[in-house]
Amino acid sequence: MGIIRSLHQVQIDPIAIFIRNAEVNYVECSRFIGKKHYVDDSMQGLELLLLEYGSEEYPPFVFTADDYHTMLLDQNYEKLAGRFYFFNCGESMRLTSFQYKDEQCRAAKEAGFVVPAWEVVEKGAFPKTLCYPVITKSISSNEGGWKKDVFVCNNEEELDNAYKKITASRLLLEEYVQKKCEITLHGFSVNAGQQVFIPFYSEDYVFSRTGFGNFLTFQPVENPSLLDRTIKLIQTLKYSGLFGIDMTMDKTGELLFFEINLRSDARNYGVTAGGANLPLLWAQTTIGEALPTDLSLRKKFYVVDEIPDIMRYKKNPWKWMSDLSRADVYLWYYKHDNAPIWRYFKSKMIKGAKKFFSRWH
Repeated sequence: MGIIRSLHQVQIDPIAIFIRNAEVNYVECSRFIGKKHYVDDSMQGLELLLLEYGSEEYPPFVFTADDYHTMLLDQNYEKLAGRFYFFNCGESMRLTSFQYKDEQCRAAKEAGFVVPAWEVVEKGAFPKTLCYPVITKSISSNEGGWKKDVFVCNNEEELDNAYKKITASRLLLEEYVQKKCEITLHGFSVNAGQQVFIPFYSEDYVFSRTGFGNFLTFQPVENPSLLDRTIKLIQTLKYSGLFGIDMTMDKTGELLFFEINLRSDARNYGVTAGGANLPLLWAQTTIGEALPTDLSLRKKFYVVDEIPDIMRYKKNPWKWMSDLSRADVYLWYYKHDNAPIWRYFKSKMIKGAKKFFSRWH
């Protein structure tokens, strides 16, 4: 949704491919979509893309916002390269290999990031070198239950109980870090890291033990050492595209690498609202245009991902209202394109009504 709204700001209403019979899709309600295609599954979507597009005078840009479809394009790199611009690491399956958490950790460590100790284990195995507490992660977001496979375990008994709920067959066990806050770098890379632009980082002080929060402070990046390490990491991966690097700040103030998302981040619209339209800027620099020198970036502003935020505070709606009142940017509500958020609330009301009336049958 952030990509669509970012592009609309420069009078571009993109073409979108949706899968029929998927879960309730809020994005398809956006009035800023120029054309919609509906397919039965992802492979059919890829076939449609190759059949109907890619023979234009100038290659079109393909934006993906989830790991699976980013992987799908990477697996078909040879078919797409030269006909489309898309997120990639320069060759088939290279990006996919860096979706694995252990490969990310190794590359980040080589680039100079501090990385918590980790082990790769088969489901059911206990760590051999790590000390508790540990956090469990699917080895790749495309395997197992992804976020549902994340648990913080203080001992073997808790880890054994977690394995009963985890669906991934291989996991990355990592030393659990007591967090002061969580930070994400938002940016893009062109030509395998020859040009890297990171206008903002987001910071979150409200979070769970296993995930990031929903009320964020966005600020320009002013840490040369961090930028240097990021550029080195991107060049190691040979990555071109939008990205987000998630990090944790521990109680001592040290930044530790968490993961890198080689795709559009769900919160990238906050970057657009701050004065750096990442989808547009990535496209312009990819085709050889210079990065504008007159970007007017906001110094500090607040962004709320209001739907997950209300779920967090459903027992305390006043806290949610407080977040809304302090926010400068909303990721769901947009006065010129409010159908997606109303579709969400409508689906929740219908689901709640069905659950209520089912009790009477």
